[in-house]
Amino acid sequence: MSDSELRQNSSTFDLRAMMYAIPSWGIVPNSCYIQQVPNEFLENVFEVLSAGSTKVPMTISHVCRQWRTLAVGLPSLWTFLVITTTSYPEIFAEFISRLKHRSFELKINLPDLVIKMCPSEHQARFWDTFRTLLKNIVCLRGLHVKSNNGILFILFNNLLERVELPQLEFLSVHQVDLTARRFTLGPLLLNPSTFTKLSLMNIMIECDASRLAGLRSIALVNSSGTLLDQTQLPHSTYPAIPKEPVMTMVSELTINATSLVSTTNENTPSFDASALRTLVLARLCAQTEKEVHSVHRLFNFTLGQHLETLTCVSLDTRAFQIFIAMTSAGPTFPHLHYLFLMDVNAGDVTYQFLRAFPAIISFRIEDARPHSVMTYLLAQELMPLLNYVHINGQTIPRVRTPDCP
Repeated sequence: MSDSELRQNSSTFDLRAMMYAIPSWGIVPNSCYIQQVPNEFLENVFEVLSAGSTKVPMTISHVCRQWRTLAVGLPSLWTFLVITTTSYPEIFAEFISRLKHRSFELKINLPDLVIKMCPSEHQARFWDTFRTLLKNIVCLRGLHVKSNNGILFILFNNLLERVELPQLEFLSVHQVDLTARRFTLGPLLLNPSTFTKLSLMNIMIECDASRLAGLRSIALVNSSGTLLDQTQLPHSTYPAIPKEPVMTMVSELTINATSLVSTTNENTPSFDASALRTLVLARLCAQTEKEVHSVHRLFNFTLGQHLETLTCVSLDTRAFQIFIAMTSAGPTFPHLHYLFLMDVNAGDVTYQFLRAFPAIISFRIEDARPHSVMTYLLAQELMPLLNYVHINGQTIPRVRTPDCP
């Protein structure tokens, strides 16, 4: 066929006619195949793809009319919301309406907003945004806030003050200004039947002890140790203070650059150490007599015999020596399987310390010189279940003495 004939045929080419001319076993396509997929199947796919994401539901709802109708009408796609600006309260209200009163998780990321410096119009939008949240606060399941003291004060000590949070399961508050004064949020009215996880960074909270009874996980970073001391917590029974710990279900505890409040009471933890399974101790100092006393109390509070995972990060020399001495002198930890030491003086590790962990199956040492530790591990009676040691990013087979099986 000549070039002129090709050009002539191409000018009269009918794509629709060609599609209908293709054999289709008697089925004449009248729509895209994806539109023939049952809505129930698409909804299941959307739910799987959207879990814990805000971008995926937005993308899905802008593909086509059918997908948008399905996505907007499916509350489970909008259960994770993010506020990075308060300039569009009507959009936040629209997302909230799509939930149809289903419980949701909210992330507020406003680290640089100084509301007092904003024009009055922006301030009005800010208040409209959080009034919408307040109207739906009974459905709030999880709250993550990263902001400065000013916004945190407005949110917790103004809007949420004395407001019941019946469905809140976890709360994470990160105060971003390290030079600012560390202050206390609350009092918060948490539901002990649902609230299980708390994470605080550069901030403190006030809450009646009885409302923390259901906690299972606590992470304190540059916070206050008042939550860990039974005598420092607010009690509805004050001046009578319960003798037994109020938080009996805490199994995960992280203490990072956080000290116990100095008190004459010695052994008054607010949690049950026998319930602890995972413990992280980080950036603890014992330079002064007060700090030494606080570290002693903290270790007495936390070193339970049922621990399964223990992590020590950046303990100063004196604090790590106290830790070594206390774990070496006490009973063994028969359930501890994972031990992680990072940025500590590994030269302080003793034979008696390693003997305290007979069930170790994973031992990691980072940012430290582990020569003395490896020498101790030549002994077959130490950590008999341990076959490899992870040292400074490398996995090294354990070398045993010749008579070791």
